[in-house]
Amino acid sequence: PRVDVRPITEASTFGAGGISSTLADWALCDEALHGGHILSLRAMEVLFTTQHLADGSDTGYAFGMFRTEYRGLPRLDHSGQTQGFSANYEHFPDRDVSMIVFANSYGSRFGGVVRGLEAQVLPDLSYDRLPVPTDPDPQRTAATRRALRQIALVEQPLDLLAPDVRAAATDPQMRSVLAPLRLHAEHADQVVFLRSDPPDGEYTRDIYKSVIDGETSYLLFTWHEGLLAGLRIEDE
Repeated sequence: PRVDVRPITEASTFGAGGISSTLADWALCDEALHGGHILSLRAMEVLFTTQHLADGSDTGYAFGMFRTEYRGLPRLDHSGQTQGFSANYEHFPDRDVSMIVFANSYGSRFGGVVRGLEAQVLPDLSYDRLPVPTDPDPQRTAATRRALRQIALVEQPLDLLAPDVRAAATDPQMRSVLAPLRLHAEHADQVVFLRSDPPDGEYTRDIYKSVIDGETSYLLFTWHEGLLAGLRIEDE
């Protein structure tokens, strides 16, 4: 039977500790933090220094904040959710700008909102502004096009796919998830190299441009040890 329950169970708030805020208040706190009004420069340095494992590998995680990159630009970020709300935070130290997104529902899919804000706040990093260069490595592009057909069309022998990607490509339940890639794979010969991001440890990422019927999309291929480890579509 249906029963009345409290809107938020305290046990589900985790690190948030039941804290609530508004966009305006968080913006004031963020400005004070990065403006040096809350912590000293030394404390800020410690706060945002990522931790390392026993084997020396960098976790990419500092004190409650990830250190990542957005198209080559350093970024501090974290997202989270609990019963009743979701949030996303990004700060770009080199530009002294932050992005804060709140949503009043659990499981909110606001990735498109975040990408839209990134494009507005950092227009110079838009892929749409990048000219298509002369392909520096045609063999790499040929392999990339083959990998695209392998994951989207299950074109054998699937030799360019990492084990987990190969498993996804051959899983009937994943076909709907991979369906958006199919049209690009069918026009793989039109996919052209745009740029490569700086290596992330053992991972590299190449960005390719795909224009089909006047619609432009960007395919982000992540590679590990010569195998496709991830593929994402971005629209500007």
